[in-house]
Amino acid sequence: MMNMTSRLALAAVAVAALVTGCLDEQRQGAEGETCRSTSDCGPGLICVARECTEAPAEQRVSAPDASIADATRPPDDRDVPTSDLPPGVDADRPDDGLPDTTPPTDTGAPPDVPGPTCVPRESDCQDNQTARICRDDGQGYQLLRCANGTVCRGGRCVEQAPCADLDGDGVEAGPGCQGQQDCNDDNPRVFPGAAEECDGFDNDCDGAVDENLTRSCRNACGFGVEQCANGAWSSCSAPLPSMEVCNGEDDDCDGRVDEGGVCNNCCEPGSCGDGALCVECECREAPIDQCLFQNQPCDPFLAGQDGELLCVDFVGGRDGICLGLCNFRAPDPDATCPTEDAICAFQIDDFQGLCLDTCDPATNTGCFEGQGCITLGSGGGCVPTGEQGVGDVCEVDLGPFGQCEAGTICVEFDQFQGTCERLCSPIAPLEGEPSACVEDGTACLPLEGGEIGLCFSSLELMTGSSCRRFDEGRPCNDSSICARGGGGEFVCQQLCRRDEGNRDCPGRQQCRFSDVVQSEELGLCR
Repeated sequence: MMNMTSRLALAAVAVAALVTGCLDEQRQGAEGETCRSTSDCGPGLICVARECTEAPAEQRVSAPDASIADATRPPDDRDVPTSDLPPGVDADRPDDGLPDTTPPTDTGAPPDVPGPTCVPRESDCQDNQTARICRDDGQGYQLLRCANGTVCRGGRCVEQAPCADLDGDGVEAGPGCQGQQDCNDDNPRVFPGAAEECDGFDNDCDGAVDENLTRSCRNACGFGVEQCANGAWSSCSAPLPSMEVCNGEDDDCDGRVDEGGVCNNCCEPGSCGDGALCVECECREAPIDQCLFQNQPCDPFLAGQDGELLCVDFVGGRDGICLGLCNFRAPDPDATCPTEDAICAFQIDDFQGLCLDTCDPATNTGCFEGQGCITLGSGGGCVPTGEQGVGDVCEVDLGPFGQCEAGTICVEFDQFQGTCERLCSPIAPLEGEPSACVEDGTACLPLEGGEIGLCFSSLELMTGSSCRRFDEGRPCNDSSICARGGGGEFVCQQLCRRDEGNRDCPGRQQCRFSDVVQSEELGLCR
C-alpha cells in the first residue's frame, strides 16, 4: 500500500503563515495619497498632480467642461507654448492643444457587448498620439488625435520630449530614441513585450487591443470560456446539447462519458461489471490484486508494484487506482510513462513519478469516469474528485485528492482543518494563457517548484506598483507578486521563467532567483 504524497500537499502547507497574514484588502486612495487617475482615489476626491485631493463641490458628480485633463496631468508635463501651436489649433480650447481638424471618434461598444466602465469626462491616453475622454454616460470613450510635435500625457497633448521613460516601465519613447519604443509612455502597463491585459489598451504594442484573451468561467457543464472585448470580459454560455455523441467527452453534462450506447460495439466506463474494465472499446479482465491498465480500480492492500504500474491509495481505504510509473529525472519525463497521452506529474522518490492522463483544465474534459482535471504547469492531469466545492471543508488526513471537485485539492491552511482550493498555473499567464483562477479578486500564487500554484486573494495591483511589507509573497496579479526591491522598498515584481532568460522581463530588467518565489523554474524581473 502507498499513501499518496505529492509536491502539492507539501507546498500547500508552506503557505499557511502567509494566508493568516493577508487580511487587508486593496482600498481606494485617501486624501494625500499617490494616484495616477481619479479612479484611484476615494469618494469625493480627484487626482491632481498625482495626489488624491478633495474635489470642488461642482466636480464631485461630473467634471466641468473647463480643462477635463488637469486632474490627471503628470507634474513633469509642459504646456505647449501658444506661439508654437500648429495651424488649426485653438489655444483657448479646453483640450489644450488637440487639433480642431480631427473629429472625435466614438469607441462605444455595440449594444450586445459590455463597454468599459469609466468616470464621465475623465481623460487619459490611449496611446502616445491619442487622448481619450470618457463619455457622459460612462460607457466608452471619444478619441482625439494630438497635433504634430505634441504627445499625449495624462490625458492632454503636451510638447514631446526627445527621448524619455515618463511612465517608468523601462522603455523610452520620443523622436530621439533608438530601436523599438513605448507606444504609450503614459501607461506603465503598456510597452513592447508586455503581457496583454483585458483593459482596453494595446499592452504589448503590437497594434491590437485585448487580442487572444480568454479565461475559464462557470457554465452549464461546470466550466466555459470568456473572451475580452472592449476592455471587459464577455459572458460565456454553453447550451446543453440534447444528446450524447461518441467522442470521449461528457456532451450532455450528466457526469458520464459516451453513455447510452452511442459508440457502436463499444463498452462504456463502468459497464463491464465487477473485475473488468472498458479499455479501447473492449471489456478486459482487471483483477483488483493486479495493475494491468492505467486507471484500473485496485486494492492497495493486495496489489503490488509490477515495474510499470502502481496501485495508488488517494483517499484511504481499499479504493485504489492503477497509475503508470515514470522517470522524473529523464530529459522528457512524460515519454517514460507506459501509456500515451500521460503526464509525469508527481515525484514519489528520488527519480520515480506517477503518470496522470492529460486533460484540459479549462473545460474539465479528457478524464476517466470518477476523475477530474487539475492544472499542472501549462497543461492538466486527471485525479480522483469528490463533491466538495471551493472553500468547503475537507479532511486533510485523507490526502489532497478525492474529496474536492474538479480543478481543486484539499489544502491544510491551519492545524485544525482543510479546505478545497483551486489549483492554477503561474506559467500560463506568461505564455498568454489564463491561469485557471476564475473567481474575482484572486490570482495565482506559485507554490514550491513553480509548476503549480493556488488561487489566492490578490492585491489587485499593477506590476511596478508599491505594496506593503506585510504583503510580501502575496500575488499582486496573475503575473507579479509583492517582493522587496533593490532599494529596500516593496514593489509588485513581474514573474519570469528562468529557462527563458530575460524574455519575460520588460526593458533592461533581468530574470533573477528570489527567495520569495523559491523556485528553480520561476524568478522575478529586477
